[in-house]
Amino acid sequence: MLLGVAVGMGRGSFQRIVRPQTVRFNLAVFILLLVSAAFKEWMASLSIYLGRVINSTTLFADAWHHRSDAIATVLVAVGLVVSPLGFFRLDGVLGLAVTALLLWVSWDLSRNLGQRADRQGGPTRGRSRSSARSPAPSPTSSPATVSPSTTTPAGPRPPCTSSSRSG
Repeated sequence: MLLGVAVGMGRGSFQRIVRPQTVRFNLAVFILLLVSAAFKEWMASLSIYLGRVINSTTLFADAWHHRSDAIATVLVAVGLVVSPLGFFRLDGVLGLAVTALLLWVSWDLSRNLGQRADRQGGPTRGRSRSSARSPAPSPTSSPATVSPSTTTPAGPRPPCTSSSRSG
């Protein structure tokens, strides 16, 4: 999904370089962007901390999501400041920088998550991929034989009779 966002953003950013547009500065928007970036960075730090505490690759991925959002938000704020100064194409260039960031994060996350799964064993630890899962028993396989002397927590187990079996 992140890869798709990066591709779409890259196209839009390229168009803004080819056909630059004026961006009006708005102080309230600028302040909100900086506050948002700071909050996103705090969320990234919290996700990293919690990811380490519980050893969660999902939280590490979430941290990268927050951090890339924070960086992208700062770049948007920079574009908001410099565009009114006459650097109209810089908005598109900064958009391409965000696109590159998203592409890098996508690649890094997929690479790191694969390496973590390999280190943690995943479902294929010590086995070939084709034998990673044991086949489930077939519903038509023969039932296990139970000795009449087998005990359960409720006491001795009664012997199996053909009338007690269903289909």
